[in-house]
Amino acid sequence: MTRLKSILEDMGISQTDFAASLGITAQRLNGYLIGRTRPDNAMLVRIADSLNVTTDFLLGITENAMPY
Repeated sequence: MTRLKSILEDMGISQTDFAASLGITAQRLNGYLIGRTRPDNAMLVRIADSLNVTTDFLLGITENAMPY
């Protein structure tokens, strides 16, 4: 999920802080960022909601980041 890494960098959010806000470890988030693991659907929705983007945008399906 390379888009996730870019979004966090653009927003100035540290990986550690974002992981804590999701209730997961920084190691788990890092796994998502480097593509070693994938978040389940519920976590994908939580990530998208917390960043105010669509899941399709995070997954690279669309270029439209805005949910509405």
